[in-house]
Amino acid sequence: MHRAENQKRRYFTAVVNFVSSKAINSIAAFSYVFSFAYNKVHIVNILLL
Repeated sequence: MHRAENQKRRYFTAVVNFVSSKAINSIAAFSYVFSFAYNKVHIVNILLL
């Protein structure tokens, strides 16, 4: 019983770590794409002005 609880907790921790690393990666990718798009729009605005 105790061993099963330990295994369950270890599995849960692994899943949480995996999900959080995925979330961090996707947030980083999103912010990179957003800043890239923002810079493009900024350059276009400067050219239009």
